[in-house]
Amino acid sequence: DDKIQPCEVESTGPVIVEYGNGMQWSPQNSGKTAPELTFYQGLQQSVNTITARIMKRLGPNSADVVKQTAANMGIDDSKFEPYPSICLGTMDISVFEMVGAYGTFVNGGTFIEPIFVTRIEDKNGNVLEEFTPKRQEALRMQSAYIICKMLERVTMSGGTAARLRRNYNIPGDVSIGGKTGTTQNNSDGWFMGITPNLVSGCWVGADERNVHFRSTALGQGANMALPIFGEYMQRIYADSKLNWGRGILKAPDIEMTIDLNCDNYVGGQNNSDAENAEESVNDKDLF
Repeated sequence: DDKIQPCEVESTGPVIVEYGNGMQWSPQNSGKTAPELTFYQGLQQSVNTITARIMKRLGPNSADVVKQTAANMGIDDSKFEPYPSICLGTMDISVFEMVGAYGTFVNGGTFIEPIFVTRIEDKNGNVLEEFTPKRQEALRMQSAYIICKMLERVTMSGGTAARLRRNYNIPGDVSIGGKTGTTQNNSDGWFMGITPNLVSGCWVGADERNVHFRSTALGQGANMALPIFGEYMQRIYADSKLNWGRGILKAPDIEMTIDLNCDNYVGGQNNSDAENAEESVNDKDLF
């Protein structure tokens, strides 16, 4: 992962990713974007072609690499095939799996399986049963930290979730990151949120795929799911009895080999429409 720097500048133009026996995949962006962006900005603004360029740079087995990484982060990889489009989230994944996967970033690259019950006690406080979650190393500590910092950018000015801080009174002295997501025909709206000690996921949709919003303006994840997460976090921060979701994301005590100072790079532009843009995956982009 040292070969890909978050501050590198790439074209947002069309890209072709080859796979299989002469097959090609070429995704489209959901709206207008600057001609060049850093990888940081590509995630911040949900630019599909930037993500596709990362897949291309990973080589001919990129989809297999992504699938295995997803499995290491607790996602059931038996439900999808290793096509390049999985980098845009084209497979069906539960909120439970998504929260576990995002928790891997916050936990320094270690996947810890989410569990509902940690201990059972009787009325006298005697422990009857304890449950230990599954743990496994999924990412390098540096990689997990970099992703957390990139997710923070999504909630800042120019990101698709910038309204989270602006509209929901999120304290300025806390680290909070997230990612919006929208599927074809606005059938699903997603928002995944992270803080140093709390990971949450919100999905808005229906069991039937033909139930959806009529426009992206209403149905995108930033408008469907983000407001629910925002209200939820607002109540958490307002409750003095709770101490969840607070704190600053700290860098790991290791030598960093990836540059996070984008001032060292030339290029990359802000997209004034990014806060209203959204990542939308169409069937024609799948294969």
